[in-house]
Amino acid sequence: FIKRPHIYLGSKKGKLDVGRGIGKGFINVVKDLGLARPYRGTVPLQTGEIATDLTYYLSVSEQIPSAVSLGVYVDTDNSIKASGGFMIQALPGATDKTLEYLENRLKEVPPVSSMILKGLMIEEILQKISGFPITILEKKEVTYQCFCSKERFLDGIAALGQKEIVELIRKGKSLTLQCEFCKAKYVMSQNELHSILDQKKENLSSST
Repeated sequence: FIKRPHIYLGSKKGKLDVGRGIGKGFINVVKDLGLARPYRGTVPLQTGEIATDLTYYLSVSEQIPSAVSLGVYVDTDNSIKASGGFMIQALPGATDKTLEYLENRLKEVPPVSSMILKGLMIEEILQKISGFPITILEKKEVTYQCFCSKERFLDGIAALGQKEIVELIRKGKSLTLQCEFCKAKYVMSQNELHSILDQKKENLSSST
C-alpha cells in the first residue's frame, strides 16, 4: 500500500517519474499453487518503474519471457483521464523469431495511456501491439476488490499477546481499524475484545 499517496513526482522523458517516487526495494510475490507450501519469489527493484520491474521479476523469478506496459495519463488538475496496461507472455513453443519480432514491434508502439485516451478499444490496442490477427479466447471484467473483512481483523487482534489485548480493553472504548488497501473501517466493540481475551485465556489454560 502507498504510505504517502500525495507526492509530486515530476516528469522524466515526458512522463511521470514514478521510479523516483517508489525508490529502491524488493518485489515479493506469494502464490498459492495448491501445494504443501506457497510459492515465494523475491527480486530487487531495478528502476522503481512498475512495468519494468514486473517484467524483470517474470523473467528472473518465473523465467517467462514477458513484456509489461503500464500507463496513466494525469490531467493538470491531477485527475486521471486514462490508465491501463497490457502484458504479453510467451507460451511454450514460441519461437525466437516470434519473440524477436514482438520485441522490435513493441519499441514502436505508442504509450498505452495515449491509445486509451484516443478511445481505442482493447481489441484495437492488441492489434496495434501485435501486428497480426488476434483471437480472443476469454473476456473478464476488471474490478478492484479487497479481501478484507471484520473477521480477518478480529483474527489479527487475537494474534496479539494477552497483555496488548488487556491494554486495548482498559481504554474502555470500541476499537476502529482501517484497511490500508481499500480504506474500509471496522469497529470492534468492547464485548468482542473481551470475547477474544476470554478465548485466549481458555486456550492458554487448556494447553497447560
